[in-house]
Amino acid sequence: MKHLIWIFIIIVVACTPTTSSEPSYTAPIPLSLAESEFIDSDIVASWEWSELEQNQVFALRVGYEDDPPQDLWLADKQVNIQSMIDSYSQAVGTFYWQVAVVNTSTEGGFDSMGSEWSEVVTLNRVRRFTLEPLPSEIQSDMARYISEQGFTSQFEIANFTRDFVYTNTDISRQGDYAADFSDAMQSVFNHWANATDAPQLYCNGMSTGMLTVFQEVGIESRLVFLYGAVSGWFTQHTFLEVFNSDTQRWEVQDPTFNLYYVDTETGERVSAERMVFGDLDTLAGCNTDGTCSREVISETVEEYLGAFRSGHAADEVWINPNRLNISQRITGQENNNFPEFISRMTGIAQRDIIFHFDSWESIDTPDI
Repeated sequence: MKHLIWIFIIIVVACTPTTSSEPSYTAPIPLSLAESEFIDSDIVASWEWSELEQNQVFALRVGYEDDPPQDLWLADKQVNIQSMIDSYSQAVGTFYWQVAVVNTSTEGGFDSMGSEWSEVVTLNRVRRFTLEPLPSEIQSDMARYISEQGFTSQFEIANFTRDFVYTNTDISRQGDYAADFSDAMQSVFNHWANATDAPQLYCNGMSTGMLTVFQEVGIESRLVFLYGAVSGWFTQHTFLEVFNSDTQRWEVQDPTFNLYYVDTETGERVSAERMVFGDLDTLAGCNTDGTCSREVISETVEEYLGAFRSGHAADEVWINPNRLNISQRITGQENNNFPEFISRMTGIAQRDIIFHFDSWESIDTPDI
């Protein structure tokens, strides 16, 4: 009897059907569903699927926001989608892709769906990646205080910082500070926290100090130097352009006048490029509470909007010839013309300075 029982068990085991090692899918599975950012469109889409039948292909769908998507049929489980992305000619925005299996007819056309569509993979194209803030334990007091405010957008952070610096600074003269003005920003914080003397800063010091703090909290910014001309004098002003990762644009923050600037026709916050080359009649200055005024432009920044340069070491200057005559010699500036003045101010030889007289279009000026 004992021998019969073992024989029965062996027969049962031998007759049990084996399970296939191939997984069973209702739709292809993208190998990465994490939403990601990209600048270069050289991207490979890939997915998992058991095996295609003889009359099946993969249908890959790539789209941009609300534009009509594009489809590509292929037999491989991966493909570079660069050409499909680039065909939309979009520098920024949300792209997506998904894939399904298609049953083909005898003529090679569509017969029926061989699977459901996969989950959608979202790809956000940006001009620049978001910077990582420094760890809290090594941030300055001011950067840590700003980080603790819980702002949900970079514009809110930039607006708050600009107002904080302006409110806690004495702009009557320029004190002696470190090159990055980090010590001046500590004095700004100390003045707010302990009612100590406010640091004495002009536009360059306020802007450079803000740039230093922005680096700590993970916001990209750059110094912009503006130039104009009034009777007997070249005018100069410094403010910041902040790269807003939410809008993917450079936007001006001006701590000296405690303003940001907008185009009144579009409502969009503007760059220095727009201010120098765009229509002044549709330019307005806005304070912290969002109140904007066209009149404040003529009272503050208008006299500087003839040319601009980005960064201390920049050897390129963008000039609006309708606002600044570069050949005119200015008596109050040692009878220099504008190229001579820029060379003297920057220490860059005139022959090495590049002057652009471009009409207004999007340009990527150098970082500092």
